[in-house]
Amino acid sequence: MSELFHGSRLKIKRANEHIDDLETRLREFAAGDAYSLRLEPHPEDRRYVLEATIAKAVDPEFALLVGDALHNLRAALDFSICDIEFAFTGQRSASFPVRDSMDELKTAVNGGLVRKIPPKIISLLLDTIQPCFGGNGQSVWCLHKLEIIDKHRLLLPHMQMNGIFNVCLEDEKGKKILLPPWIVTPSRSASREFIGRNLKIANKGHLGMAIFFEEGLPMGGESIVPTLRQFSELVRGIVAIIRREFLITRRPQ
Repeated sequence: MSELFHGSRLKIKRANEHIDDLETRLREFAAGDAYSLRLEPHPEDRRYVLEATIAKAVDPEFALLVGDALHNLRAALDFSICDIEFAFTGQRSASFPVRDSMDELKTAVNGGLVRKIPPKIISLLLDTIQPCFGGNGQSVWCLHKLEIIDKHRLLLPHMQMNGIFNVCLEDEKGKKILLPPWIVTPSRSASREFIGRNLKIANKGHLGMAIFFEEGLPMGGESIVPTLRQFSELVRGIVAIIRREFLITRRPQ
């Protein structure tokens, strides 16, 4: 009994390691030469235009980390059902059911899973967790769909800047002008105007950026790292409630 759900916990732990790695690499990427900063004088007056542009493509390894995190979280759900099936029947062939509608979910559960796991867990899946589009578990459905897509192509993130910080200009007298944080509408470029004379860039500062799931995908347009962390907490909670309910069914009556 002590080994039940151990595999699920390990899979969640590994997913979190991938998410942490992704966040660290993203931070390092933003702190490097990921963007360019150009200061252009207006030819007729003292205005300057400061233009920031993302200068590098997203690292393809980001997509690998995203896919690895999704795979481990999806596997954690499968492991939880397989552990129950093994304790219940001695077999390991079941998977955690996720379907496109509640009707399809009921069909899948009642068509085969009902003979592999206890009725209490069946009720939990259908009445509480509801891992389908439109159910309580729609986020599980999104995780499931993204993991399937990753099996066929890389989930290359879309990269956007959302802020530029600690930019320092220098005027003709050598005076340093530290600019306030520049919060920009999420995009790959931004510009702003300044008034001055013989300005130049003394320090390009650093970029605040985020990576997003591609529009048209489940969770399209959502920031990837927070979404993966939400998925991880969701899966952890589902495994915990399944484990709790299963252990209750195993107690002597």
